[in-house]
Order: sequence, then C-alpha cells, then structure tokens
Amino acid sequence: MKIISLSYTDRSSDWTLNKVEFKNSTLLVGASGVGKTRILNLIVALKKLIHQKEQIPNEFENAKWEIQVSINEVIYTWVGETKFNENNRFFPNEIEARVSNKNKESYFYFEKLTYQKNNGFPEIVFERTNQGLNFLGNINVPKVAANKSLIDIFSEEELITPVFNGFAYIIDFSFDVERNYKVKLSTDLPKKRVEFLNEFSFEMIKSIDINIIEKLTMAYYYFKNIFDEIKKDFIDIFDFVQDVRMEPTKEDSNVLELQIEEENGKWISSDRMSSGMLKTLYLISLNYLSSEHSIILIDEFENSLGINCIDIIAQNNGSGSQYIITSHHPYVINKISMSHWKIVSRNRNQVVVKDAASYKLGKSKHEAFKQLLNLDAFTEGYDRQ
Repeated sequence: MKIISLSYTDRSSDWTLNKVEFKNSTLLVGASGVGKTRILNLIVALKKLIHQKEQIPNEFENAKWEIQVSINEVIYTWVGETKFNENNRFFPNEIEARVSNKNKESYFYFEKLTYQKNNGFPEIVFERTNQGLNFLGNINVPKVAANKSLIDIFSEEELITPVFNGFAYIIDFSFDVERNYKVKLSTDLPKKRVEFLNEFSFEMIKSIDINIIEKLTMAYYYFKNIFDEIKKDFIDIFDFVQDVRMEPTKEDSNVLELQIEEENGKWISSDRMSSGMLKTLYLISLNYLSSEHSIILIDEFENSLGINCIDIIAQNNGSGSQYIITSHHPYVINKISMSHWKIVSRNRNQVVVKDAASYKLGKSKHEAFKQLLNLDAFTEGYDRQ
C-alpha cells in the first residue's frame, strides 16, 4: 500500500491538516511545533482505527478525515467523521448498535469508502450516514457497531480486504522501543510466531507485524544469506566491526541479544553499543526485512545518528517500501532530492504542507537548499503566502 494524500480536522481543537500529498519517499521539514510529528501520529492512529482492539484512538474521537491510498493500482478513498456520544445515549441511526462498553463515547457519524480502477470513475463500496448504511448498493444490512470502522467490520469482503490488510503494513519505527525489546527463545522465536501458517518463507517474515529485532533474529537462524547482506552493509559503514551475531545472554540463556565483534576480537553486546551504531543496524534491517507494501514512518530520523550513518537514508535496496520521515538536520535535507521535500508550516490552527516548487526554490538542489534555510516557512514555521 502507498499513501497518496491525507487531510484531517480535530473538531475539539479545530486543528486542521490541509491536504498533504505523499510520494514514495517523503521528507517532512519545518520549524519545531508546526505539526510534522503529528502527521506521522495521525497515520499510526488511522491504522489503530481500523485494527483497533478496544476503542477509537484519541486522535479520532471527534474528527473528520480523508485519506487516499493506492493498492495494486487501485485507488481507494476513505472518508470519515466521528463525534462524541454525549451521555451514552442511543445513536441516532437505528441501523447501528449501541456501544457495548460505556467508556467508548465516540461513534462513526459518517464513513465512506470508494475505489477507482484504471482512471475510471470512483465506485462506492460502502457509505454510512445518519440515514442508514449502503453497502455495495444494498441498504438491507444487519446492524453494526457504531464505534467500529466498516473496514474492520467487513474486512473479509473481497473489495475491503486489501484496505484492511494494507493499513496493517504501516510501521511506526521507534528506536527507543526497539533497543529495549528483548527476544525470548521460549515465546518469540523463531517459527513459534509463524508455525500456524502452512509455509515458512522470507516473504512471510517481511509481512508479519513484529519488532525488527525479532525479524533480524529469524533471518539469522533461517535466512543466513539475507542476514549476511545486512551485516555487510553495516560493516561497510563501521569498518572496525568484524562480525555480527545473535547469542543468548550470560544472565539468561533464554534471552537473545545482538552482539558485534570488533577488531580486537572481543564481542560487544547491544546494550554496550553506541546508539548510532545500533540504530543504523536497525534501519538497514528495515530496508531488507519490510514488505514492499510497507509504509515506514520515522520521526526525527537523524536522532542518535552520526554523519557517517545518515547516508543510509539514500539507500533503499529495492525494498519498494514507502518512507515518510521528519528531520531538522541540514545534512539529511541536503542529502534528499528536493522533489521529495515537503515543507510544513502553520498559521494558527491551520497546517499547510507544500513542496519545494511551491516556494519557487532554486533549480539546483544546492541552491534550493540555501533558499530553504532562509525561508520563513522553514525557519519560523509561518507560511506568509
């Protein structure tokens, strides 16, 4: 899945993200506080809104949105609107069931999904309003829960399954989460996580939603050639590293840890590695171990990385994943083609995202970069246009 565009309004605060368009690689840049991180959080929350376990995410308790995605050359547009259910009253729409858990105070007031093939006209999959529910032209639909997306409820329908599965491929990469995650042989690794499936393959590892260190461990045990490619890319950056392996810890033989061997022949555990080295290894692993359908979100990409590590942003190794990242670092910005820059600015509650061409930046990347650094929208976060 690839995200084409997104717009959003939080009704409670009137915070609005005007329509932003994404490319296969998108770099969100701008002053602190303009909303770069929030854009990534919204994408993660949309995933939770479909694959929710208990309740509507906070970001969508009282909001409206429109997101357009591309899946196998079919364009889907998902429009939604949620509202607070004051005093836990019955919903105004008879076709919708009352929320079973009284703590769930929000409900879907409006929801619509359309699909479009080969530049044809959009066709409606479903549309939910306060007048009723239209599903593939059928209005005689059984009652459904008002606090769940119809994409979740009808996830097994042929036209909806690709969308339901597509949002599952959103990866919110958090270095802090990854570095503190411990792989336990008894519960996590390796085939135990996928033994219920008929076939154990590398493509399967890439597609399952688990921590990157778990995937790296599976590659180490079952797909050594892939692990060796990851290791080679890592050693190319840190040439004093001789080898990389997964080994049980001295404290607990049931817990695995990542280790590197330095030139002196000593093995160093991941908790003694520098943050930059460890994050670099994880990012390289993301390139190899993520499905081509993945949407990888990385906030403040440069954090913990040195100049010698930042170059990996230009490497994709043909993974086909969509990358949406934020950064303040001039080196990162200058490393990425200006055609991928998205300049985020804010005018009170209105967030505007524009590409470099909108500001008529220089034709060469070097010239455009110098102009960007002096642009009010970049330095002050205020769009005067």
